[in-house]
Amino acid sequence: MEGVIGAALKESGSEKAAAKYRELRGKYYGQAAYGFGQGPLNTLGEAQLDASDYKAAAALLALNLEFNPDAAWTRYLMGEAWLGLGQRDKARAEYEKAAALEPRNPMARRRLEELSVPPASPKP
Repeated sequence: MEGVIGAALKESGSEKAAAKYRELRGKYYGQAAYGFGQGPLNTLGEAQLDASDYKAAAALLALNLEFNPDAAWTRYLMGEAWLGLGQRDKARAEYEKAAALEPRNPMARRRLEELSVPPASPKP
């Protein structure tokens, strides 16, 4: 799954990758041909985060949340994408959802603490 969607992402961008995922899911879901759990899209989303391509990461993770809305790790990663895009309020909302879904994971709580501190204003 990761290879097919990753190739579509690399060749045509996040919209085509999402379309390819939906196509494969519609055709093969429940047939054990591809893994449609949250893992493959999270892995691809994390790779985009690592590459600082926050827009592509957000697109892949939003697609994952469409099918796995209660996935705590995906919520956390989506927070990272929003944070990378400078959307602090959206990031905070995702971290709050992640922390509610998985209270024992300290990463979302740490991010929430960091976001409670106002960003430094640029020096003139």
